Order: sequence, then C-alpha cells, then structure tokens
Amino acid sequence: MAFLIPAHLATKDELETARPDDYAAAKNLKARAQQLGQSVSAYSWQRARINLGRYLSVGSDNKSRSKSRRAVALQLIMSATGYRPLPKQLAMHIADHEDRIDKFFAGGVGTGKSTSAVVEDLICILCLPGVRGLIVAPTYDQALHVLLPIFLGFCEQMERAGYPILRKFYWSQMRAELIDGGEVFFRSTSKVDNILGFSFGWAHFDETETIANPERVWDALNGRMRAEGPFRQMTGTSTPRGLRGVIGKFQAARESYTTDAERADLRQRYFFIRATTLENPHLPADYVESLRRTYSKAAWEQEVLAKILRPEAAVYQEFERSRHEFACASRAEFVARLKAMGVPYDVAYDPGQTYAHVLWIARFAECDVIFDELCEDNITVERLHAEIVQRCLALARPPTWFVCDRAVKRERTWAAEFFPQSRIQIMDSHAEQSIIDGISIMKSRLDPMIGDPVLKVAGYMWDRMPRRAIVKCFMEYRYGQQADGLLSRMPYRDNKVDHGMDAIRMFVVKRYGDIHRFLVVQRRAA
Repeated sequence: MAFLIPAHLATKDELETARPDDYAAAKNLKARAQQLGQSVSAYSWQRARINLGRYLSVGSDNKSRSKSRRAVALQLIMSATGYRPLPKQLAMHIADHEDRIDKFFAGGVGTGKSTSAVVEDLICILCLPGVRGLIVAPTYDQALHVLLPIFLGFCEQMERAGYPILRKFYWSQMRAELIDGGEVFFRSTSKVDNILGFSFGWAHFDETETIANPERVWDALNGRMRAEGPFRQMTGTSTPRGLRGVIGKFQAARESYTTDAERADLRQRYFFIRATTLENPHLPADYVESLRRTYSKAAWEQEVLAKILRPEAAVYQEFERSRHEFACASRAEFVARLKAMGVPYDVAYDPGQTYAHVLWIARFAECDVIFDELCEDNITVERLHAEIVQRCLALARPPTWFVCDRAVKRERTWAAEFFPQSRIQIMDSHAEQSIIDGISIMKSRLDPMIGDPVLKVAGYMWDRMPRRAIVKCFMEYRYGQQADGLLSRMPYRDNKVDHGMDAIRMFVVKRYGDIHRFLVVQRRAA
C-alpha cells in the first residue's frame, strides 16, 4: 500500500492546488492511484514533505508529535525502499528529544551501522526540508565508496517509488542538491575544517573511533549545528575502542545528572545503543565462523560483541609464560631439532638508531617460535651485520624471509646482497604499516579465539633475559598517556622495547596480514 500519492501521478497544476482536506480537487489523483492498485490519501509528495517538516508544534504534546513525525518519515522510507530495520536500528530511528538529539550506534562488524545511519540522514532530510546536512567519514575513500553509494542507492529507490529526494549530485564538490532546496555535503575528517562558516541542521559521523582524535572532529561538527528548523541532530556510529573518543563523551554526558528527572532527560538527549554481529540474521552463514577462527578473544569481544572494554595499559596483557613458552632447554637443542626436522626460519630486523633488534623465528606446523635474538645496546652496524650473517651460517641454511624496515634503504640493500636466496620483505602498503591493525593481528596469534597460541618464545629465552629481551618487550610494551590522563590508542615509544615489538609485528603482519585484510576492510566499511 502506497503511503502517499506519488508526484508522478499528478500534473503541475494539481500539485499546486491539492490540499490534504480538499478531496474534490484530488479526485483525479485518487482515480489514477486506484488503477495502480494503491490505497492512498490526498497528498502530493511535495506538500507531504513540507507538512512532515512542519509537523512539530509547540505544546505539551511536543515529544509525542516529534516521535510521530519520525515514525511517519520512517514508514515512508520503508514503503518506498523495502528497508526493514532490525530491532536496535528501529529503536534508534524513532528516538527523539524535542529540538536537539545526539545519537550513537555502537555495533560489531556487519551490524548495518552505516546503512542505518544513512536512513537517519534520510529521516532528517524528510523532516527538515531546505536544510543543509553533512556526512563525514574517516577517509575520502570511505565517503566515496561506502557512504555515498548507500545514500545514492536509497535516493534511487525513493525516486523509483515516486518520492524523489535528489535533484542533482555534484561530483567535483561531493555535494548533493535536494529537490526541497536542501544540500548534503560528503567530507572526510581531514576536510572538516573546510566547512567553517557553514550552518547545518544535521550531521552524520561514521566510524568515529577509527581515527586518532574523534572527539575533536565531533566538537567541530557540533559547532556547526545551528541551522534553523524544528530540531537538530548528530549521529555517530562505530565499533567501540574502549571508553574513549566520542563514546567517552556520550558516557560522560549521560552521567552528568543530579536528579532522576534529569537522568531520564539526558538518556533521551544522548541516545546510545549497542548491537552485536550475532544479532544480524542477514549475514552469510559462514561469516561469523570466519571471524571466530581468525580473531583473538579480545578482538572477538570488541569487534563482534561490541563490548566497551576498559583499556589496559599493557598492549599484550595476554602474554604469559604458561601459555607462550615453547618447551626447550637450550638453544643447541632447539637448533638440532630445527635441522633434523628441516623447519624453515625467518629473520625479522628493526635497525633503530643505536638500539637494533633482530629476531630469528622458526615456522613449525603448529606455531611460530622465536628462538634467538640480537639486541645488544650501542652495537655498531658492522658488528651487527657480521653477527647476523654468522648466526644464519650456523643454522646451515639462509632464512626464508628477511623482514626489515622499509624506511631504511641501506639495510634492505645489505640484506639483499648477503642473503640472495632469501626473500626481502618490507611493509609495502599503508595497511601493513598501521601499528593499530598490526597489534590486532598480533593478538590473534597470541590469544586466538579457537585453540592454543600460535606465536611462542623458546623456553630458554625466558630464563636469560638481557635488558631489551623480546620477553621483556612483550611484558613492558605500554600504551602512551594523553595530556588528559587517558590512554592513547598508540603504544609509547621508549627506544627500549618498541624496536623488538616492531620487528615481531612486521613479521606477523607480513606472514598473516592477508588472512585478516578482508576483515579489517569490512570493519572500516561497516
């Protein structure tokens, strides 16, 4: 059943003269609609949109009218596009609070965060005719290839059903011109400062927690929410990254009450809802199982269950001897086993400046094992190179991979010259260079969701530990602290343990990054 008479059923004169209470003037419209098997009321589409925008009236029933307005707009979108919100999405769509509301959808990967947020944008467009809106993504690619296709897809479906929203899209400006005179701007977080002087009635900030300072961007957007209209709204979505960023701002705002009445009001003013990946019945049958096989336990709780985990100072708090020791009494015993079994090995090398760290990692079928390291302080480059060559010769074969820092060309050239049979590996792409994504992949090896750890350290290395031993690096690697006392998303670089951590992270990312790359892309695009 059509909700309203589409504009394409009426002539221009009829659109200008039709009134909701003037059934005589709408007789021709109703006859045409009945030929299509539609049951309709006597509205033109243009007039209906104006009435939606004016639905809010001042009075004691302000809130109920506001919710009715959202329900009317959502019903129209669902009828025209076939959109069917899940329960958590529906709760977000109908939530309202007088003349201003902020909403946040915290969800796991695949929960439809971006889609439901774009529907929120459409509700704002329907209820705020002639008002500017803003859609912000962490990167230009996400704005162009994720959010914009969702928005244009809904606009196309609405137009096919007879309810056009989009008049024209200006690709060079990433700006949509709407038929009611409003506009929608698409921007990345790096271009947010370019909207100085603009006034918006609504804004949508997607995947807020994937950037370094999301609260700064949120505050910048909040300062632009000054367009006139019956209400203003900001919408945020993301998979949680702890009680920080925009999620932290929401929590602080929702808890800043002194009375029960104020508490209830703030819960409506700052609407927050959380959904897990498991709640979406439309995902492929093997999708959740693929996450279960590749995620660490911490990543499962964060990325799938969307839990707001309290951040720990230690980066690898799961690292402990009882789980990550590979039983072996001595290096000689380990090397003998390595040679007898024909197990290949790799070298991971972070040169640093005066605190280089070199690791030797064996590739057993069941796990990777760090079995040797070179982390002497203030060692000269000549001695370091000679020691690396000598230790590799003692193993009777060259390393399969030689993983080193892409930023130090001199070391790559040296490795290629002295190990011509080895494959020189560097962090080629921005995704591989990402420390945050690299830590996530490391955790999936240290604490997989299914099975035992698949990255271990030889037992004898736990007993003899120099100042910068890899075991100490794992245990002492910490997140940095911000000026406000909160933990940073990036580890602290103390020039002591970070070089060992960089070396093992580069190896793990290069060896296992392809398994996780699809999941990382899906997380950012969700």
